This record gives sequence, C-alpha cells and structure tokens, in this order.
Amino acid sequence: MIIKASELAEFRDKHEKEKIVYCGGVFDLLHLGHLDVLEKLRKEAGDKGIVVVGVTPDSRVKFRKGEKRPAHDQETRIAVIDALKYVDFSFISPDRS
Repeated sequence: MIIKASELAEFRDKHEKEKIVYCGGVFDLLHLGHLDVLEKLRKEAGDKGIVVVGVTPDSRVKFRKGEKRPAHDQETRIAVIDALKYVDFSFISPDRS
C-alpha cells in the first residue's frame, strides 16, 4: 500500500506493537540486488512484521545522478516497489536536496 511521508508518524503510532523494518533507495533500474535486500527485509520482519520502503524522489535522483536520471519517474518506481510481495507499505521520501 502506498502511503504519504506525512502519514509516517500516524502509521508508526498505529503499528507501535508490530515490528517494522525499513529501507530506502532509488529503485530506478530494479535488479536482483534490490530483490535480495527486500527479501532479507521480509525475513527480518517475520510473518507478522511490516516492511516499509521509501523511494527517493525524482528531484533528489537528478541532483545525485544527473539530469538523465531517473530512467523511470517516481510514480512508476513506487508502483513497481509496492507491487512486490516483500513490501507492505511504500512512500516517496521527502526531498532534501
């Protein structure tokens, strides 16, 4: 499920008794390394835990990797991440550039 970064505090309060594991990244050109990390997060969370993934916004990717990146916009990237069986919740990280 895709949530907004502004909802994270409320999300944490709602799930305070559950184990939450988190990672963030660009996830522009999805590859086996990404899947390996997400699978390990799922295992770390366990059956009743929650996996949350933050996707780096387009503006930050351009700042870090150049004007030709990302290859896929943030809406596409978060949709792909959110569709993966390892991920429970995803959000676009706040822009800090």
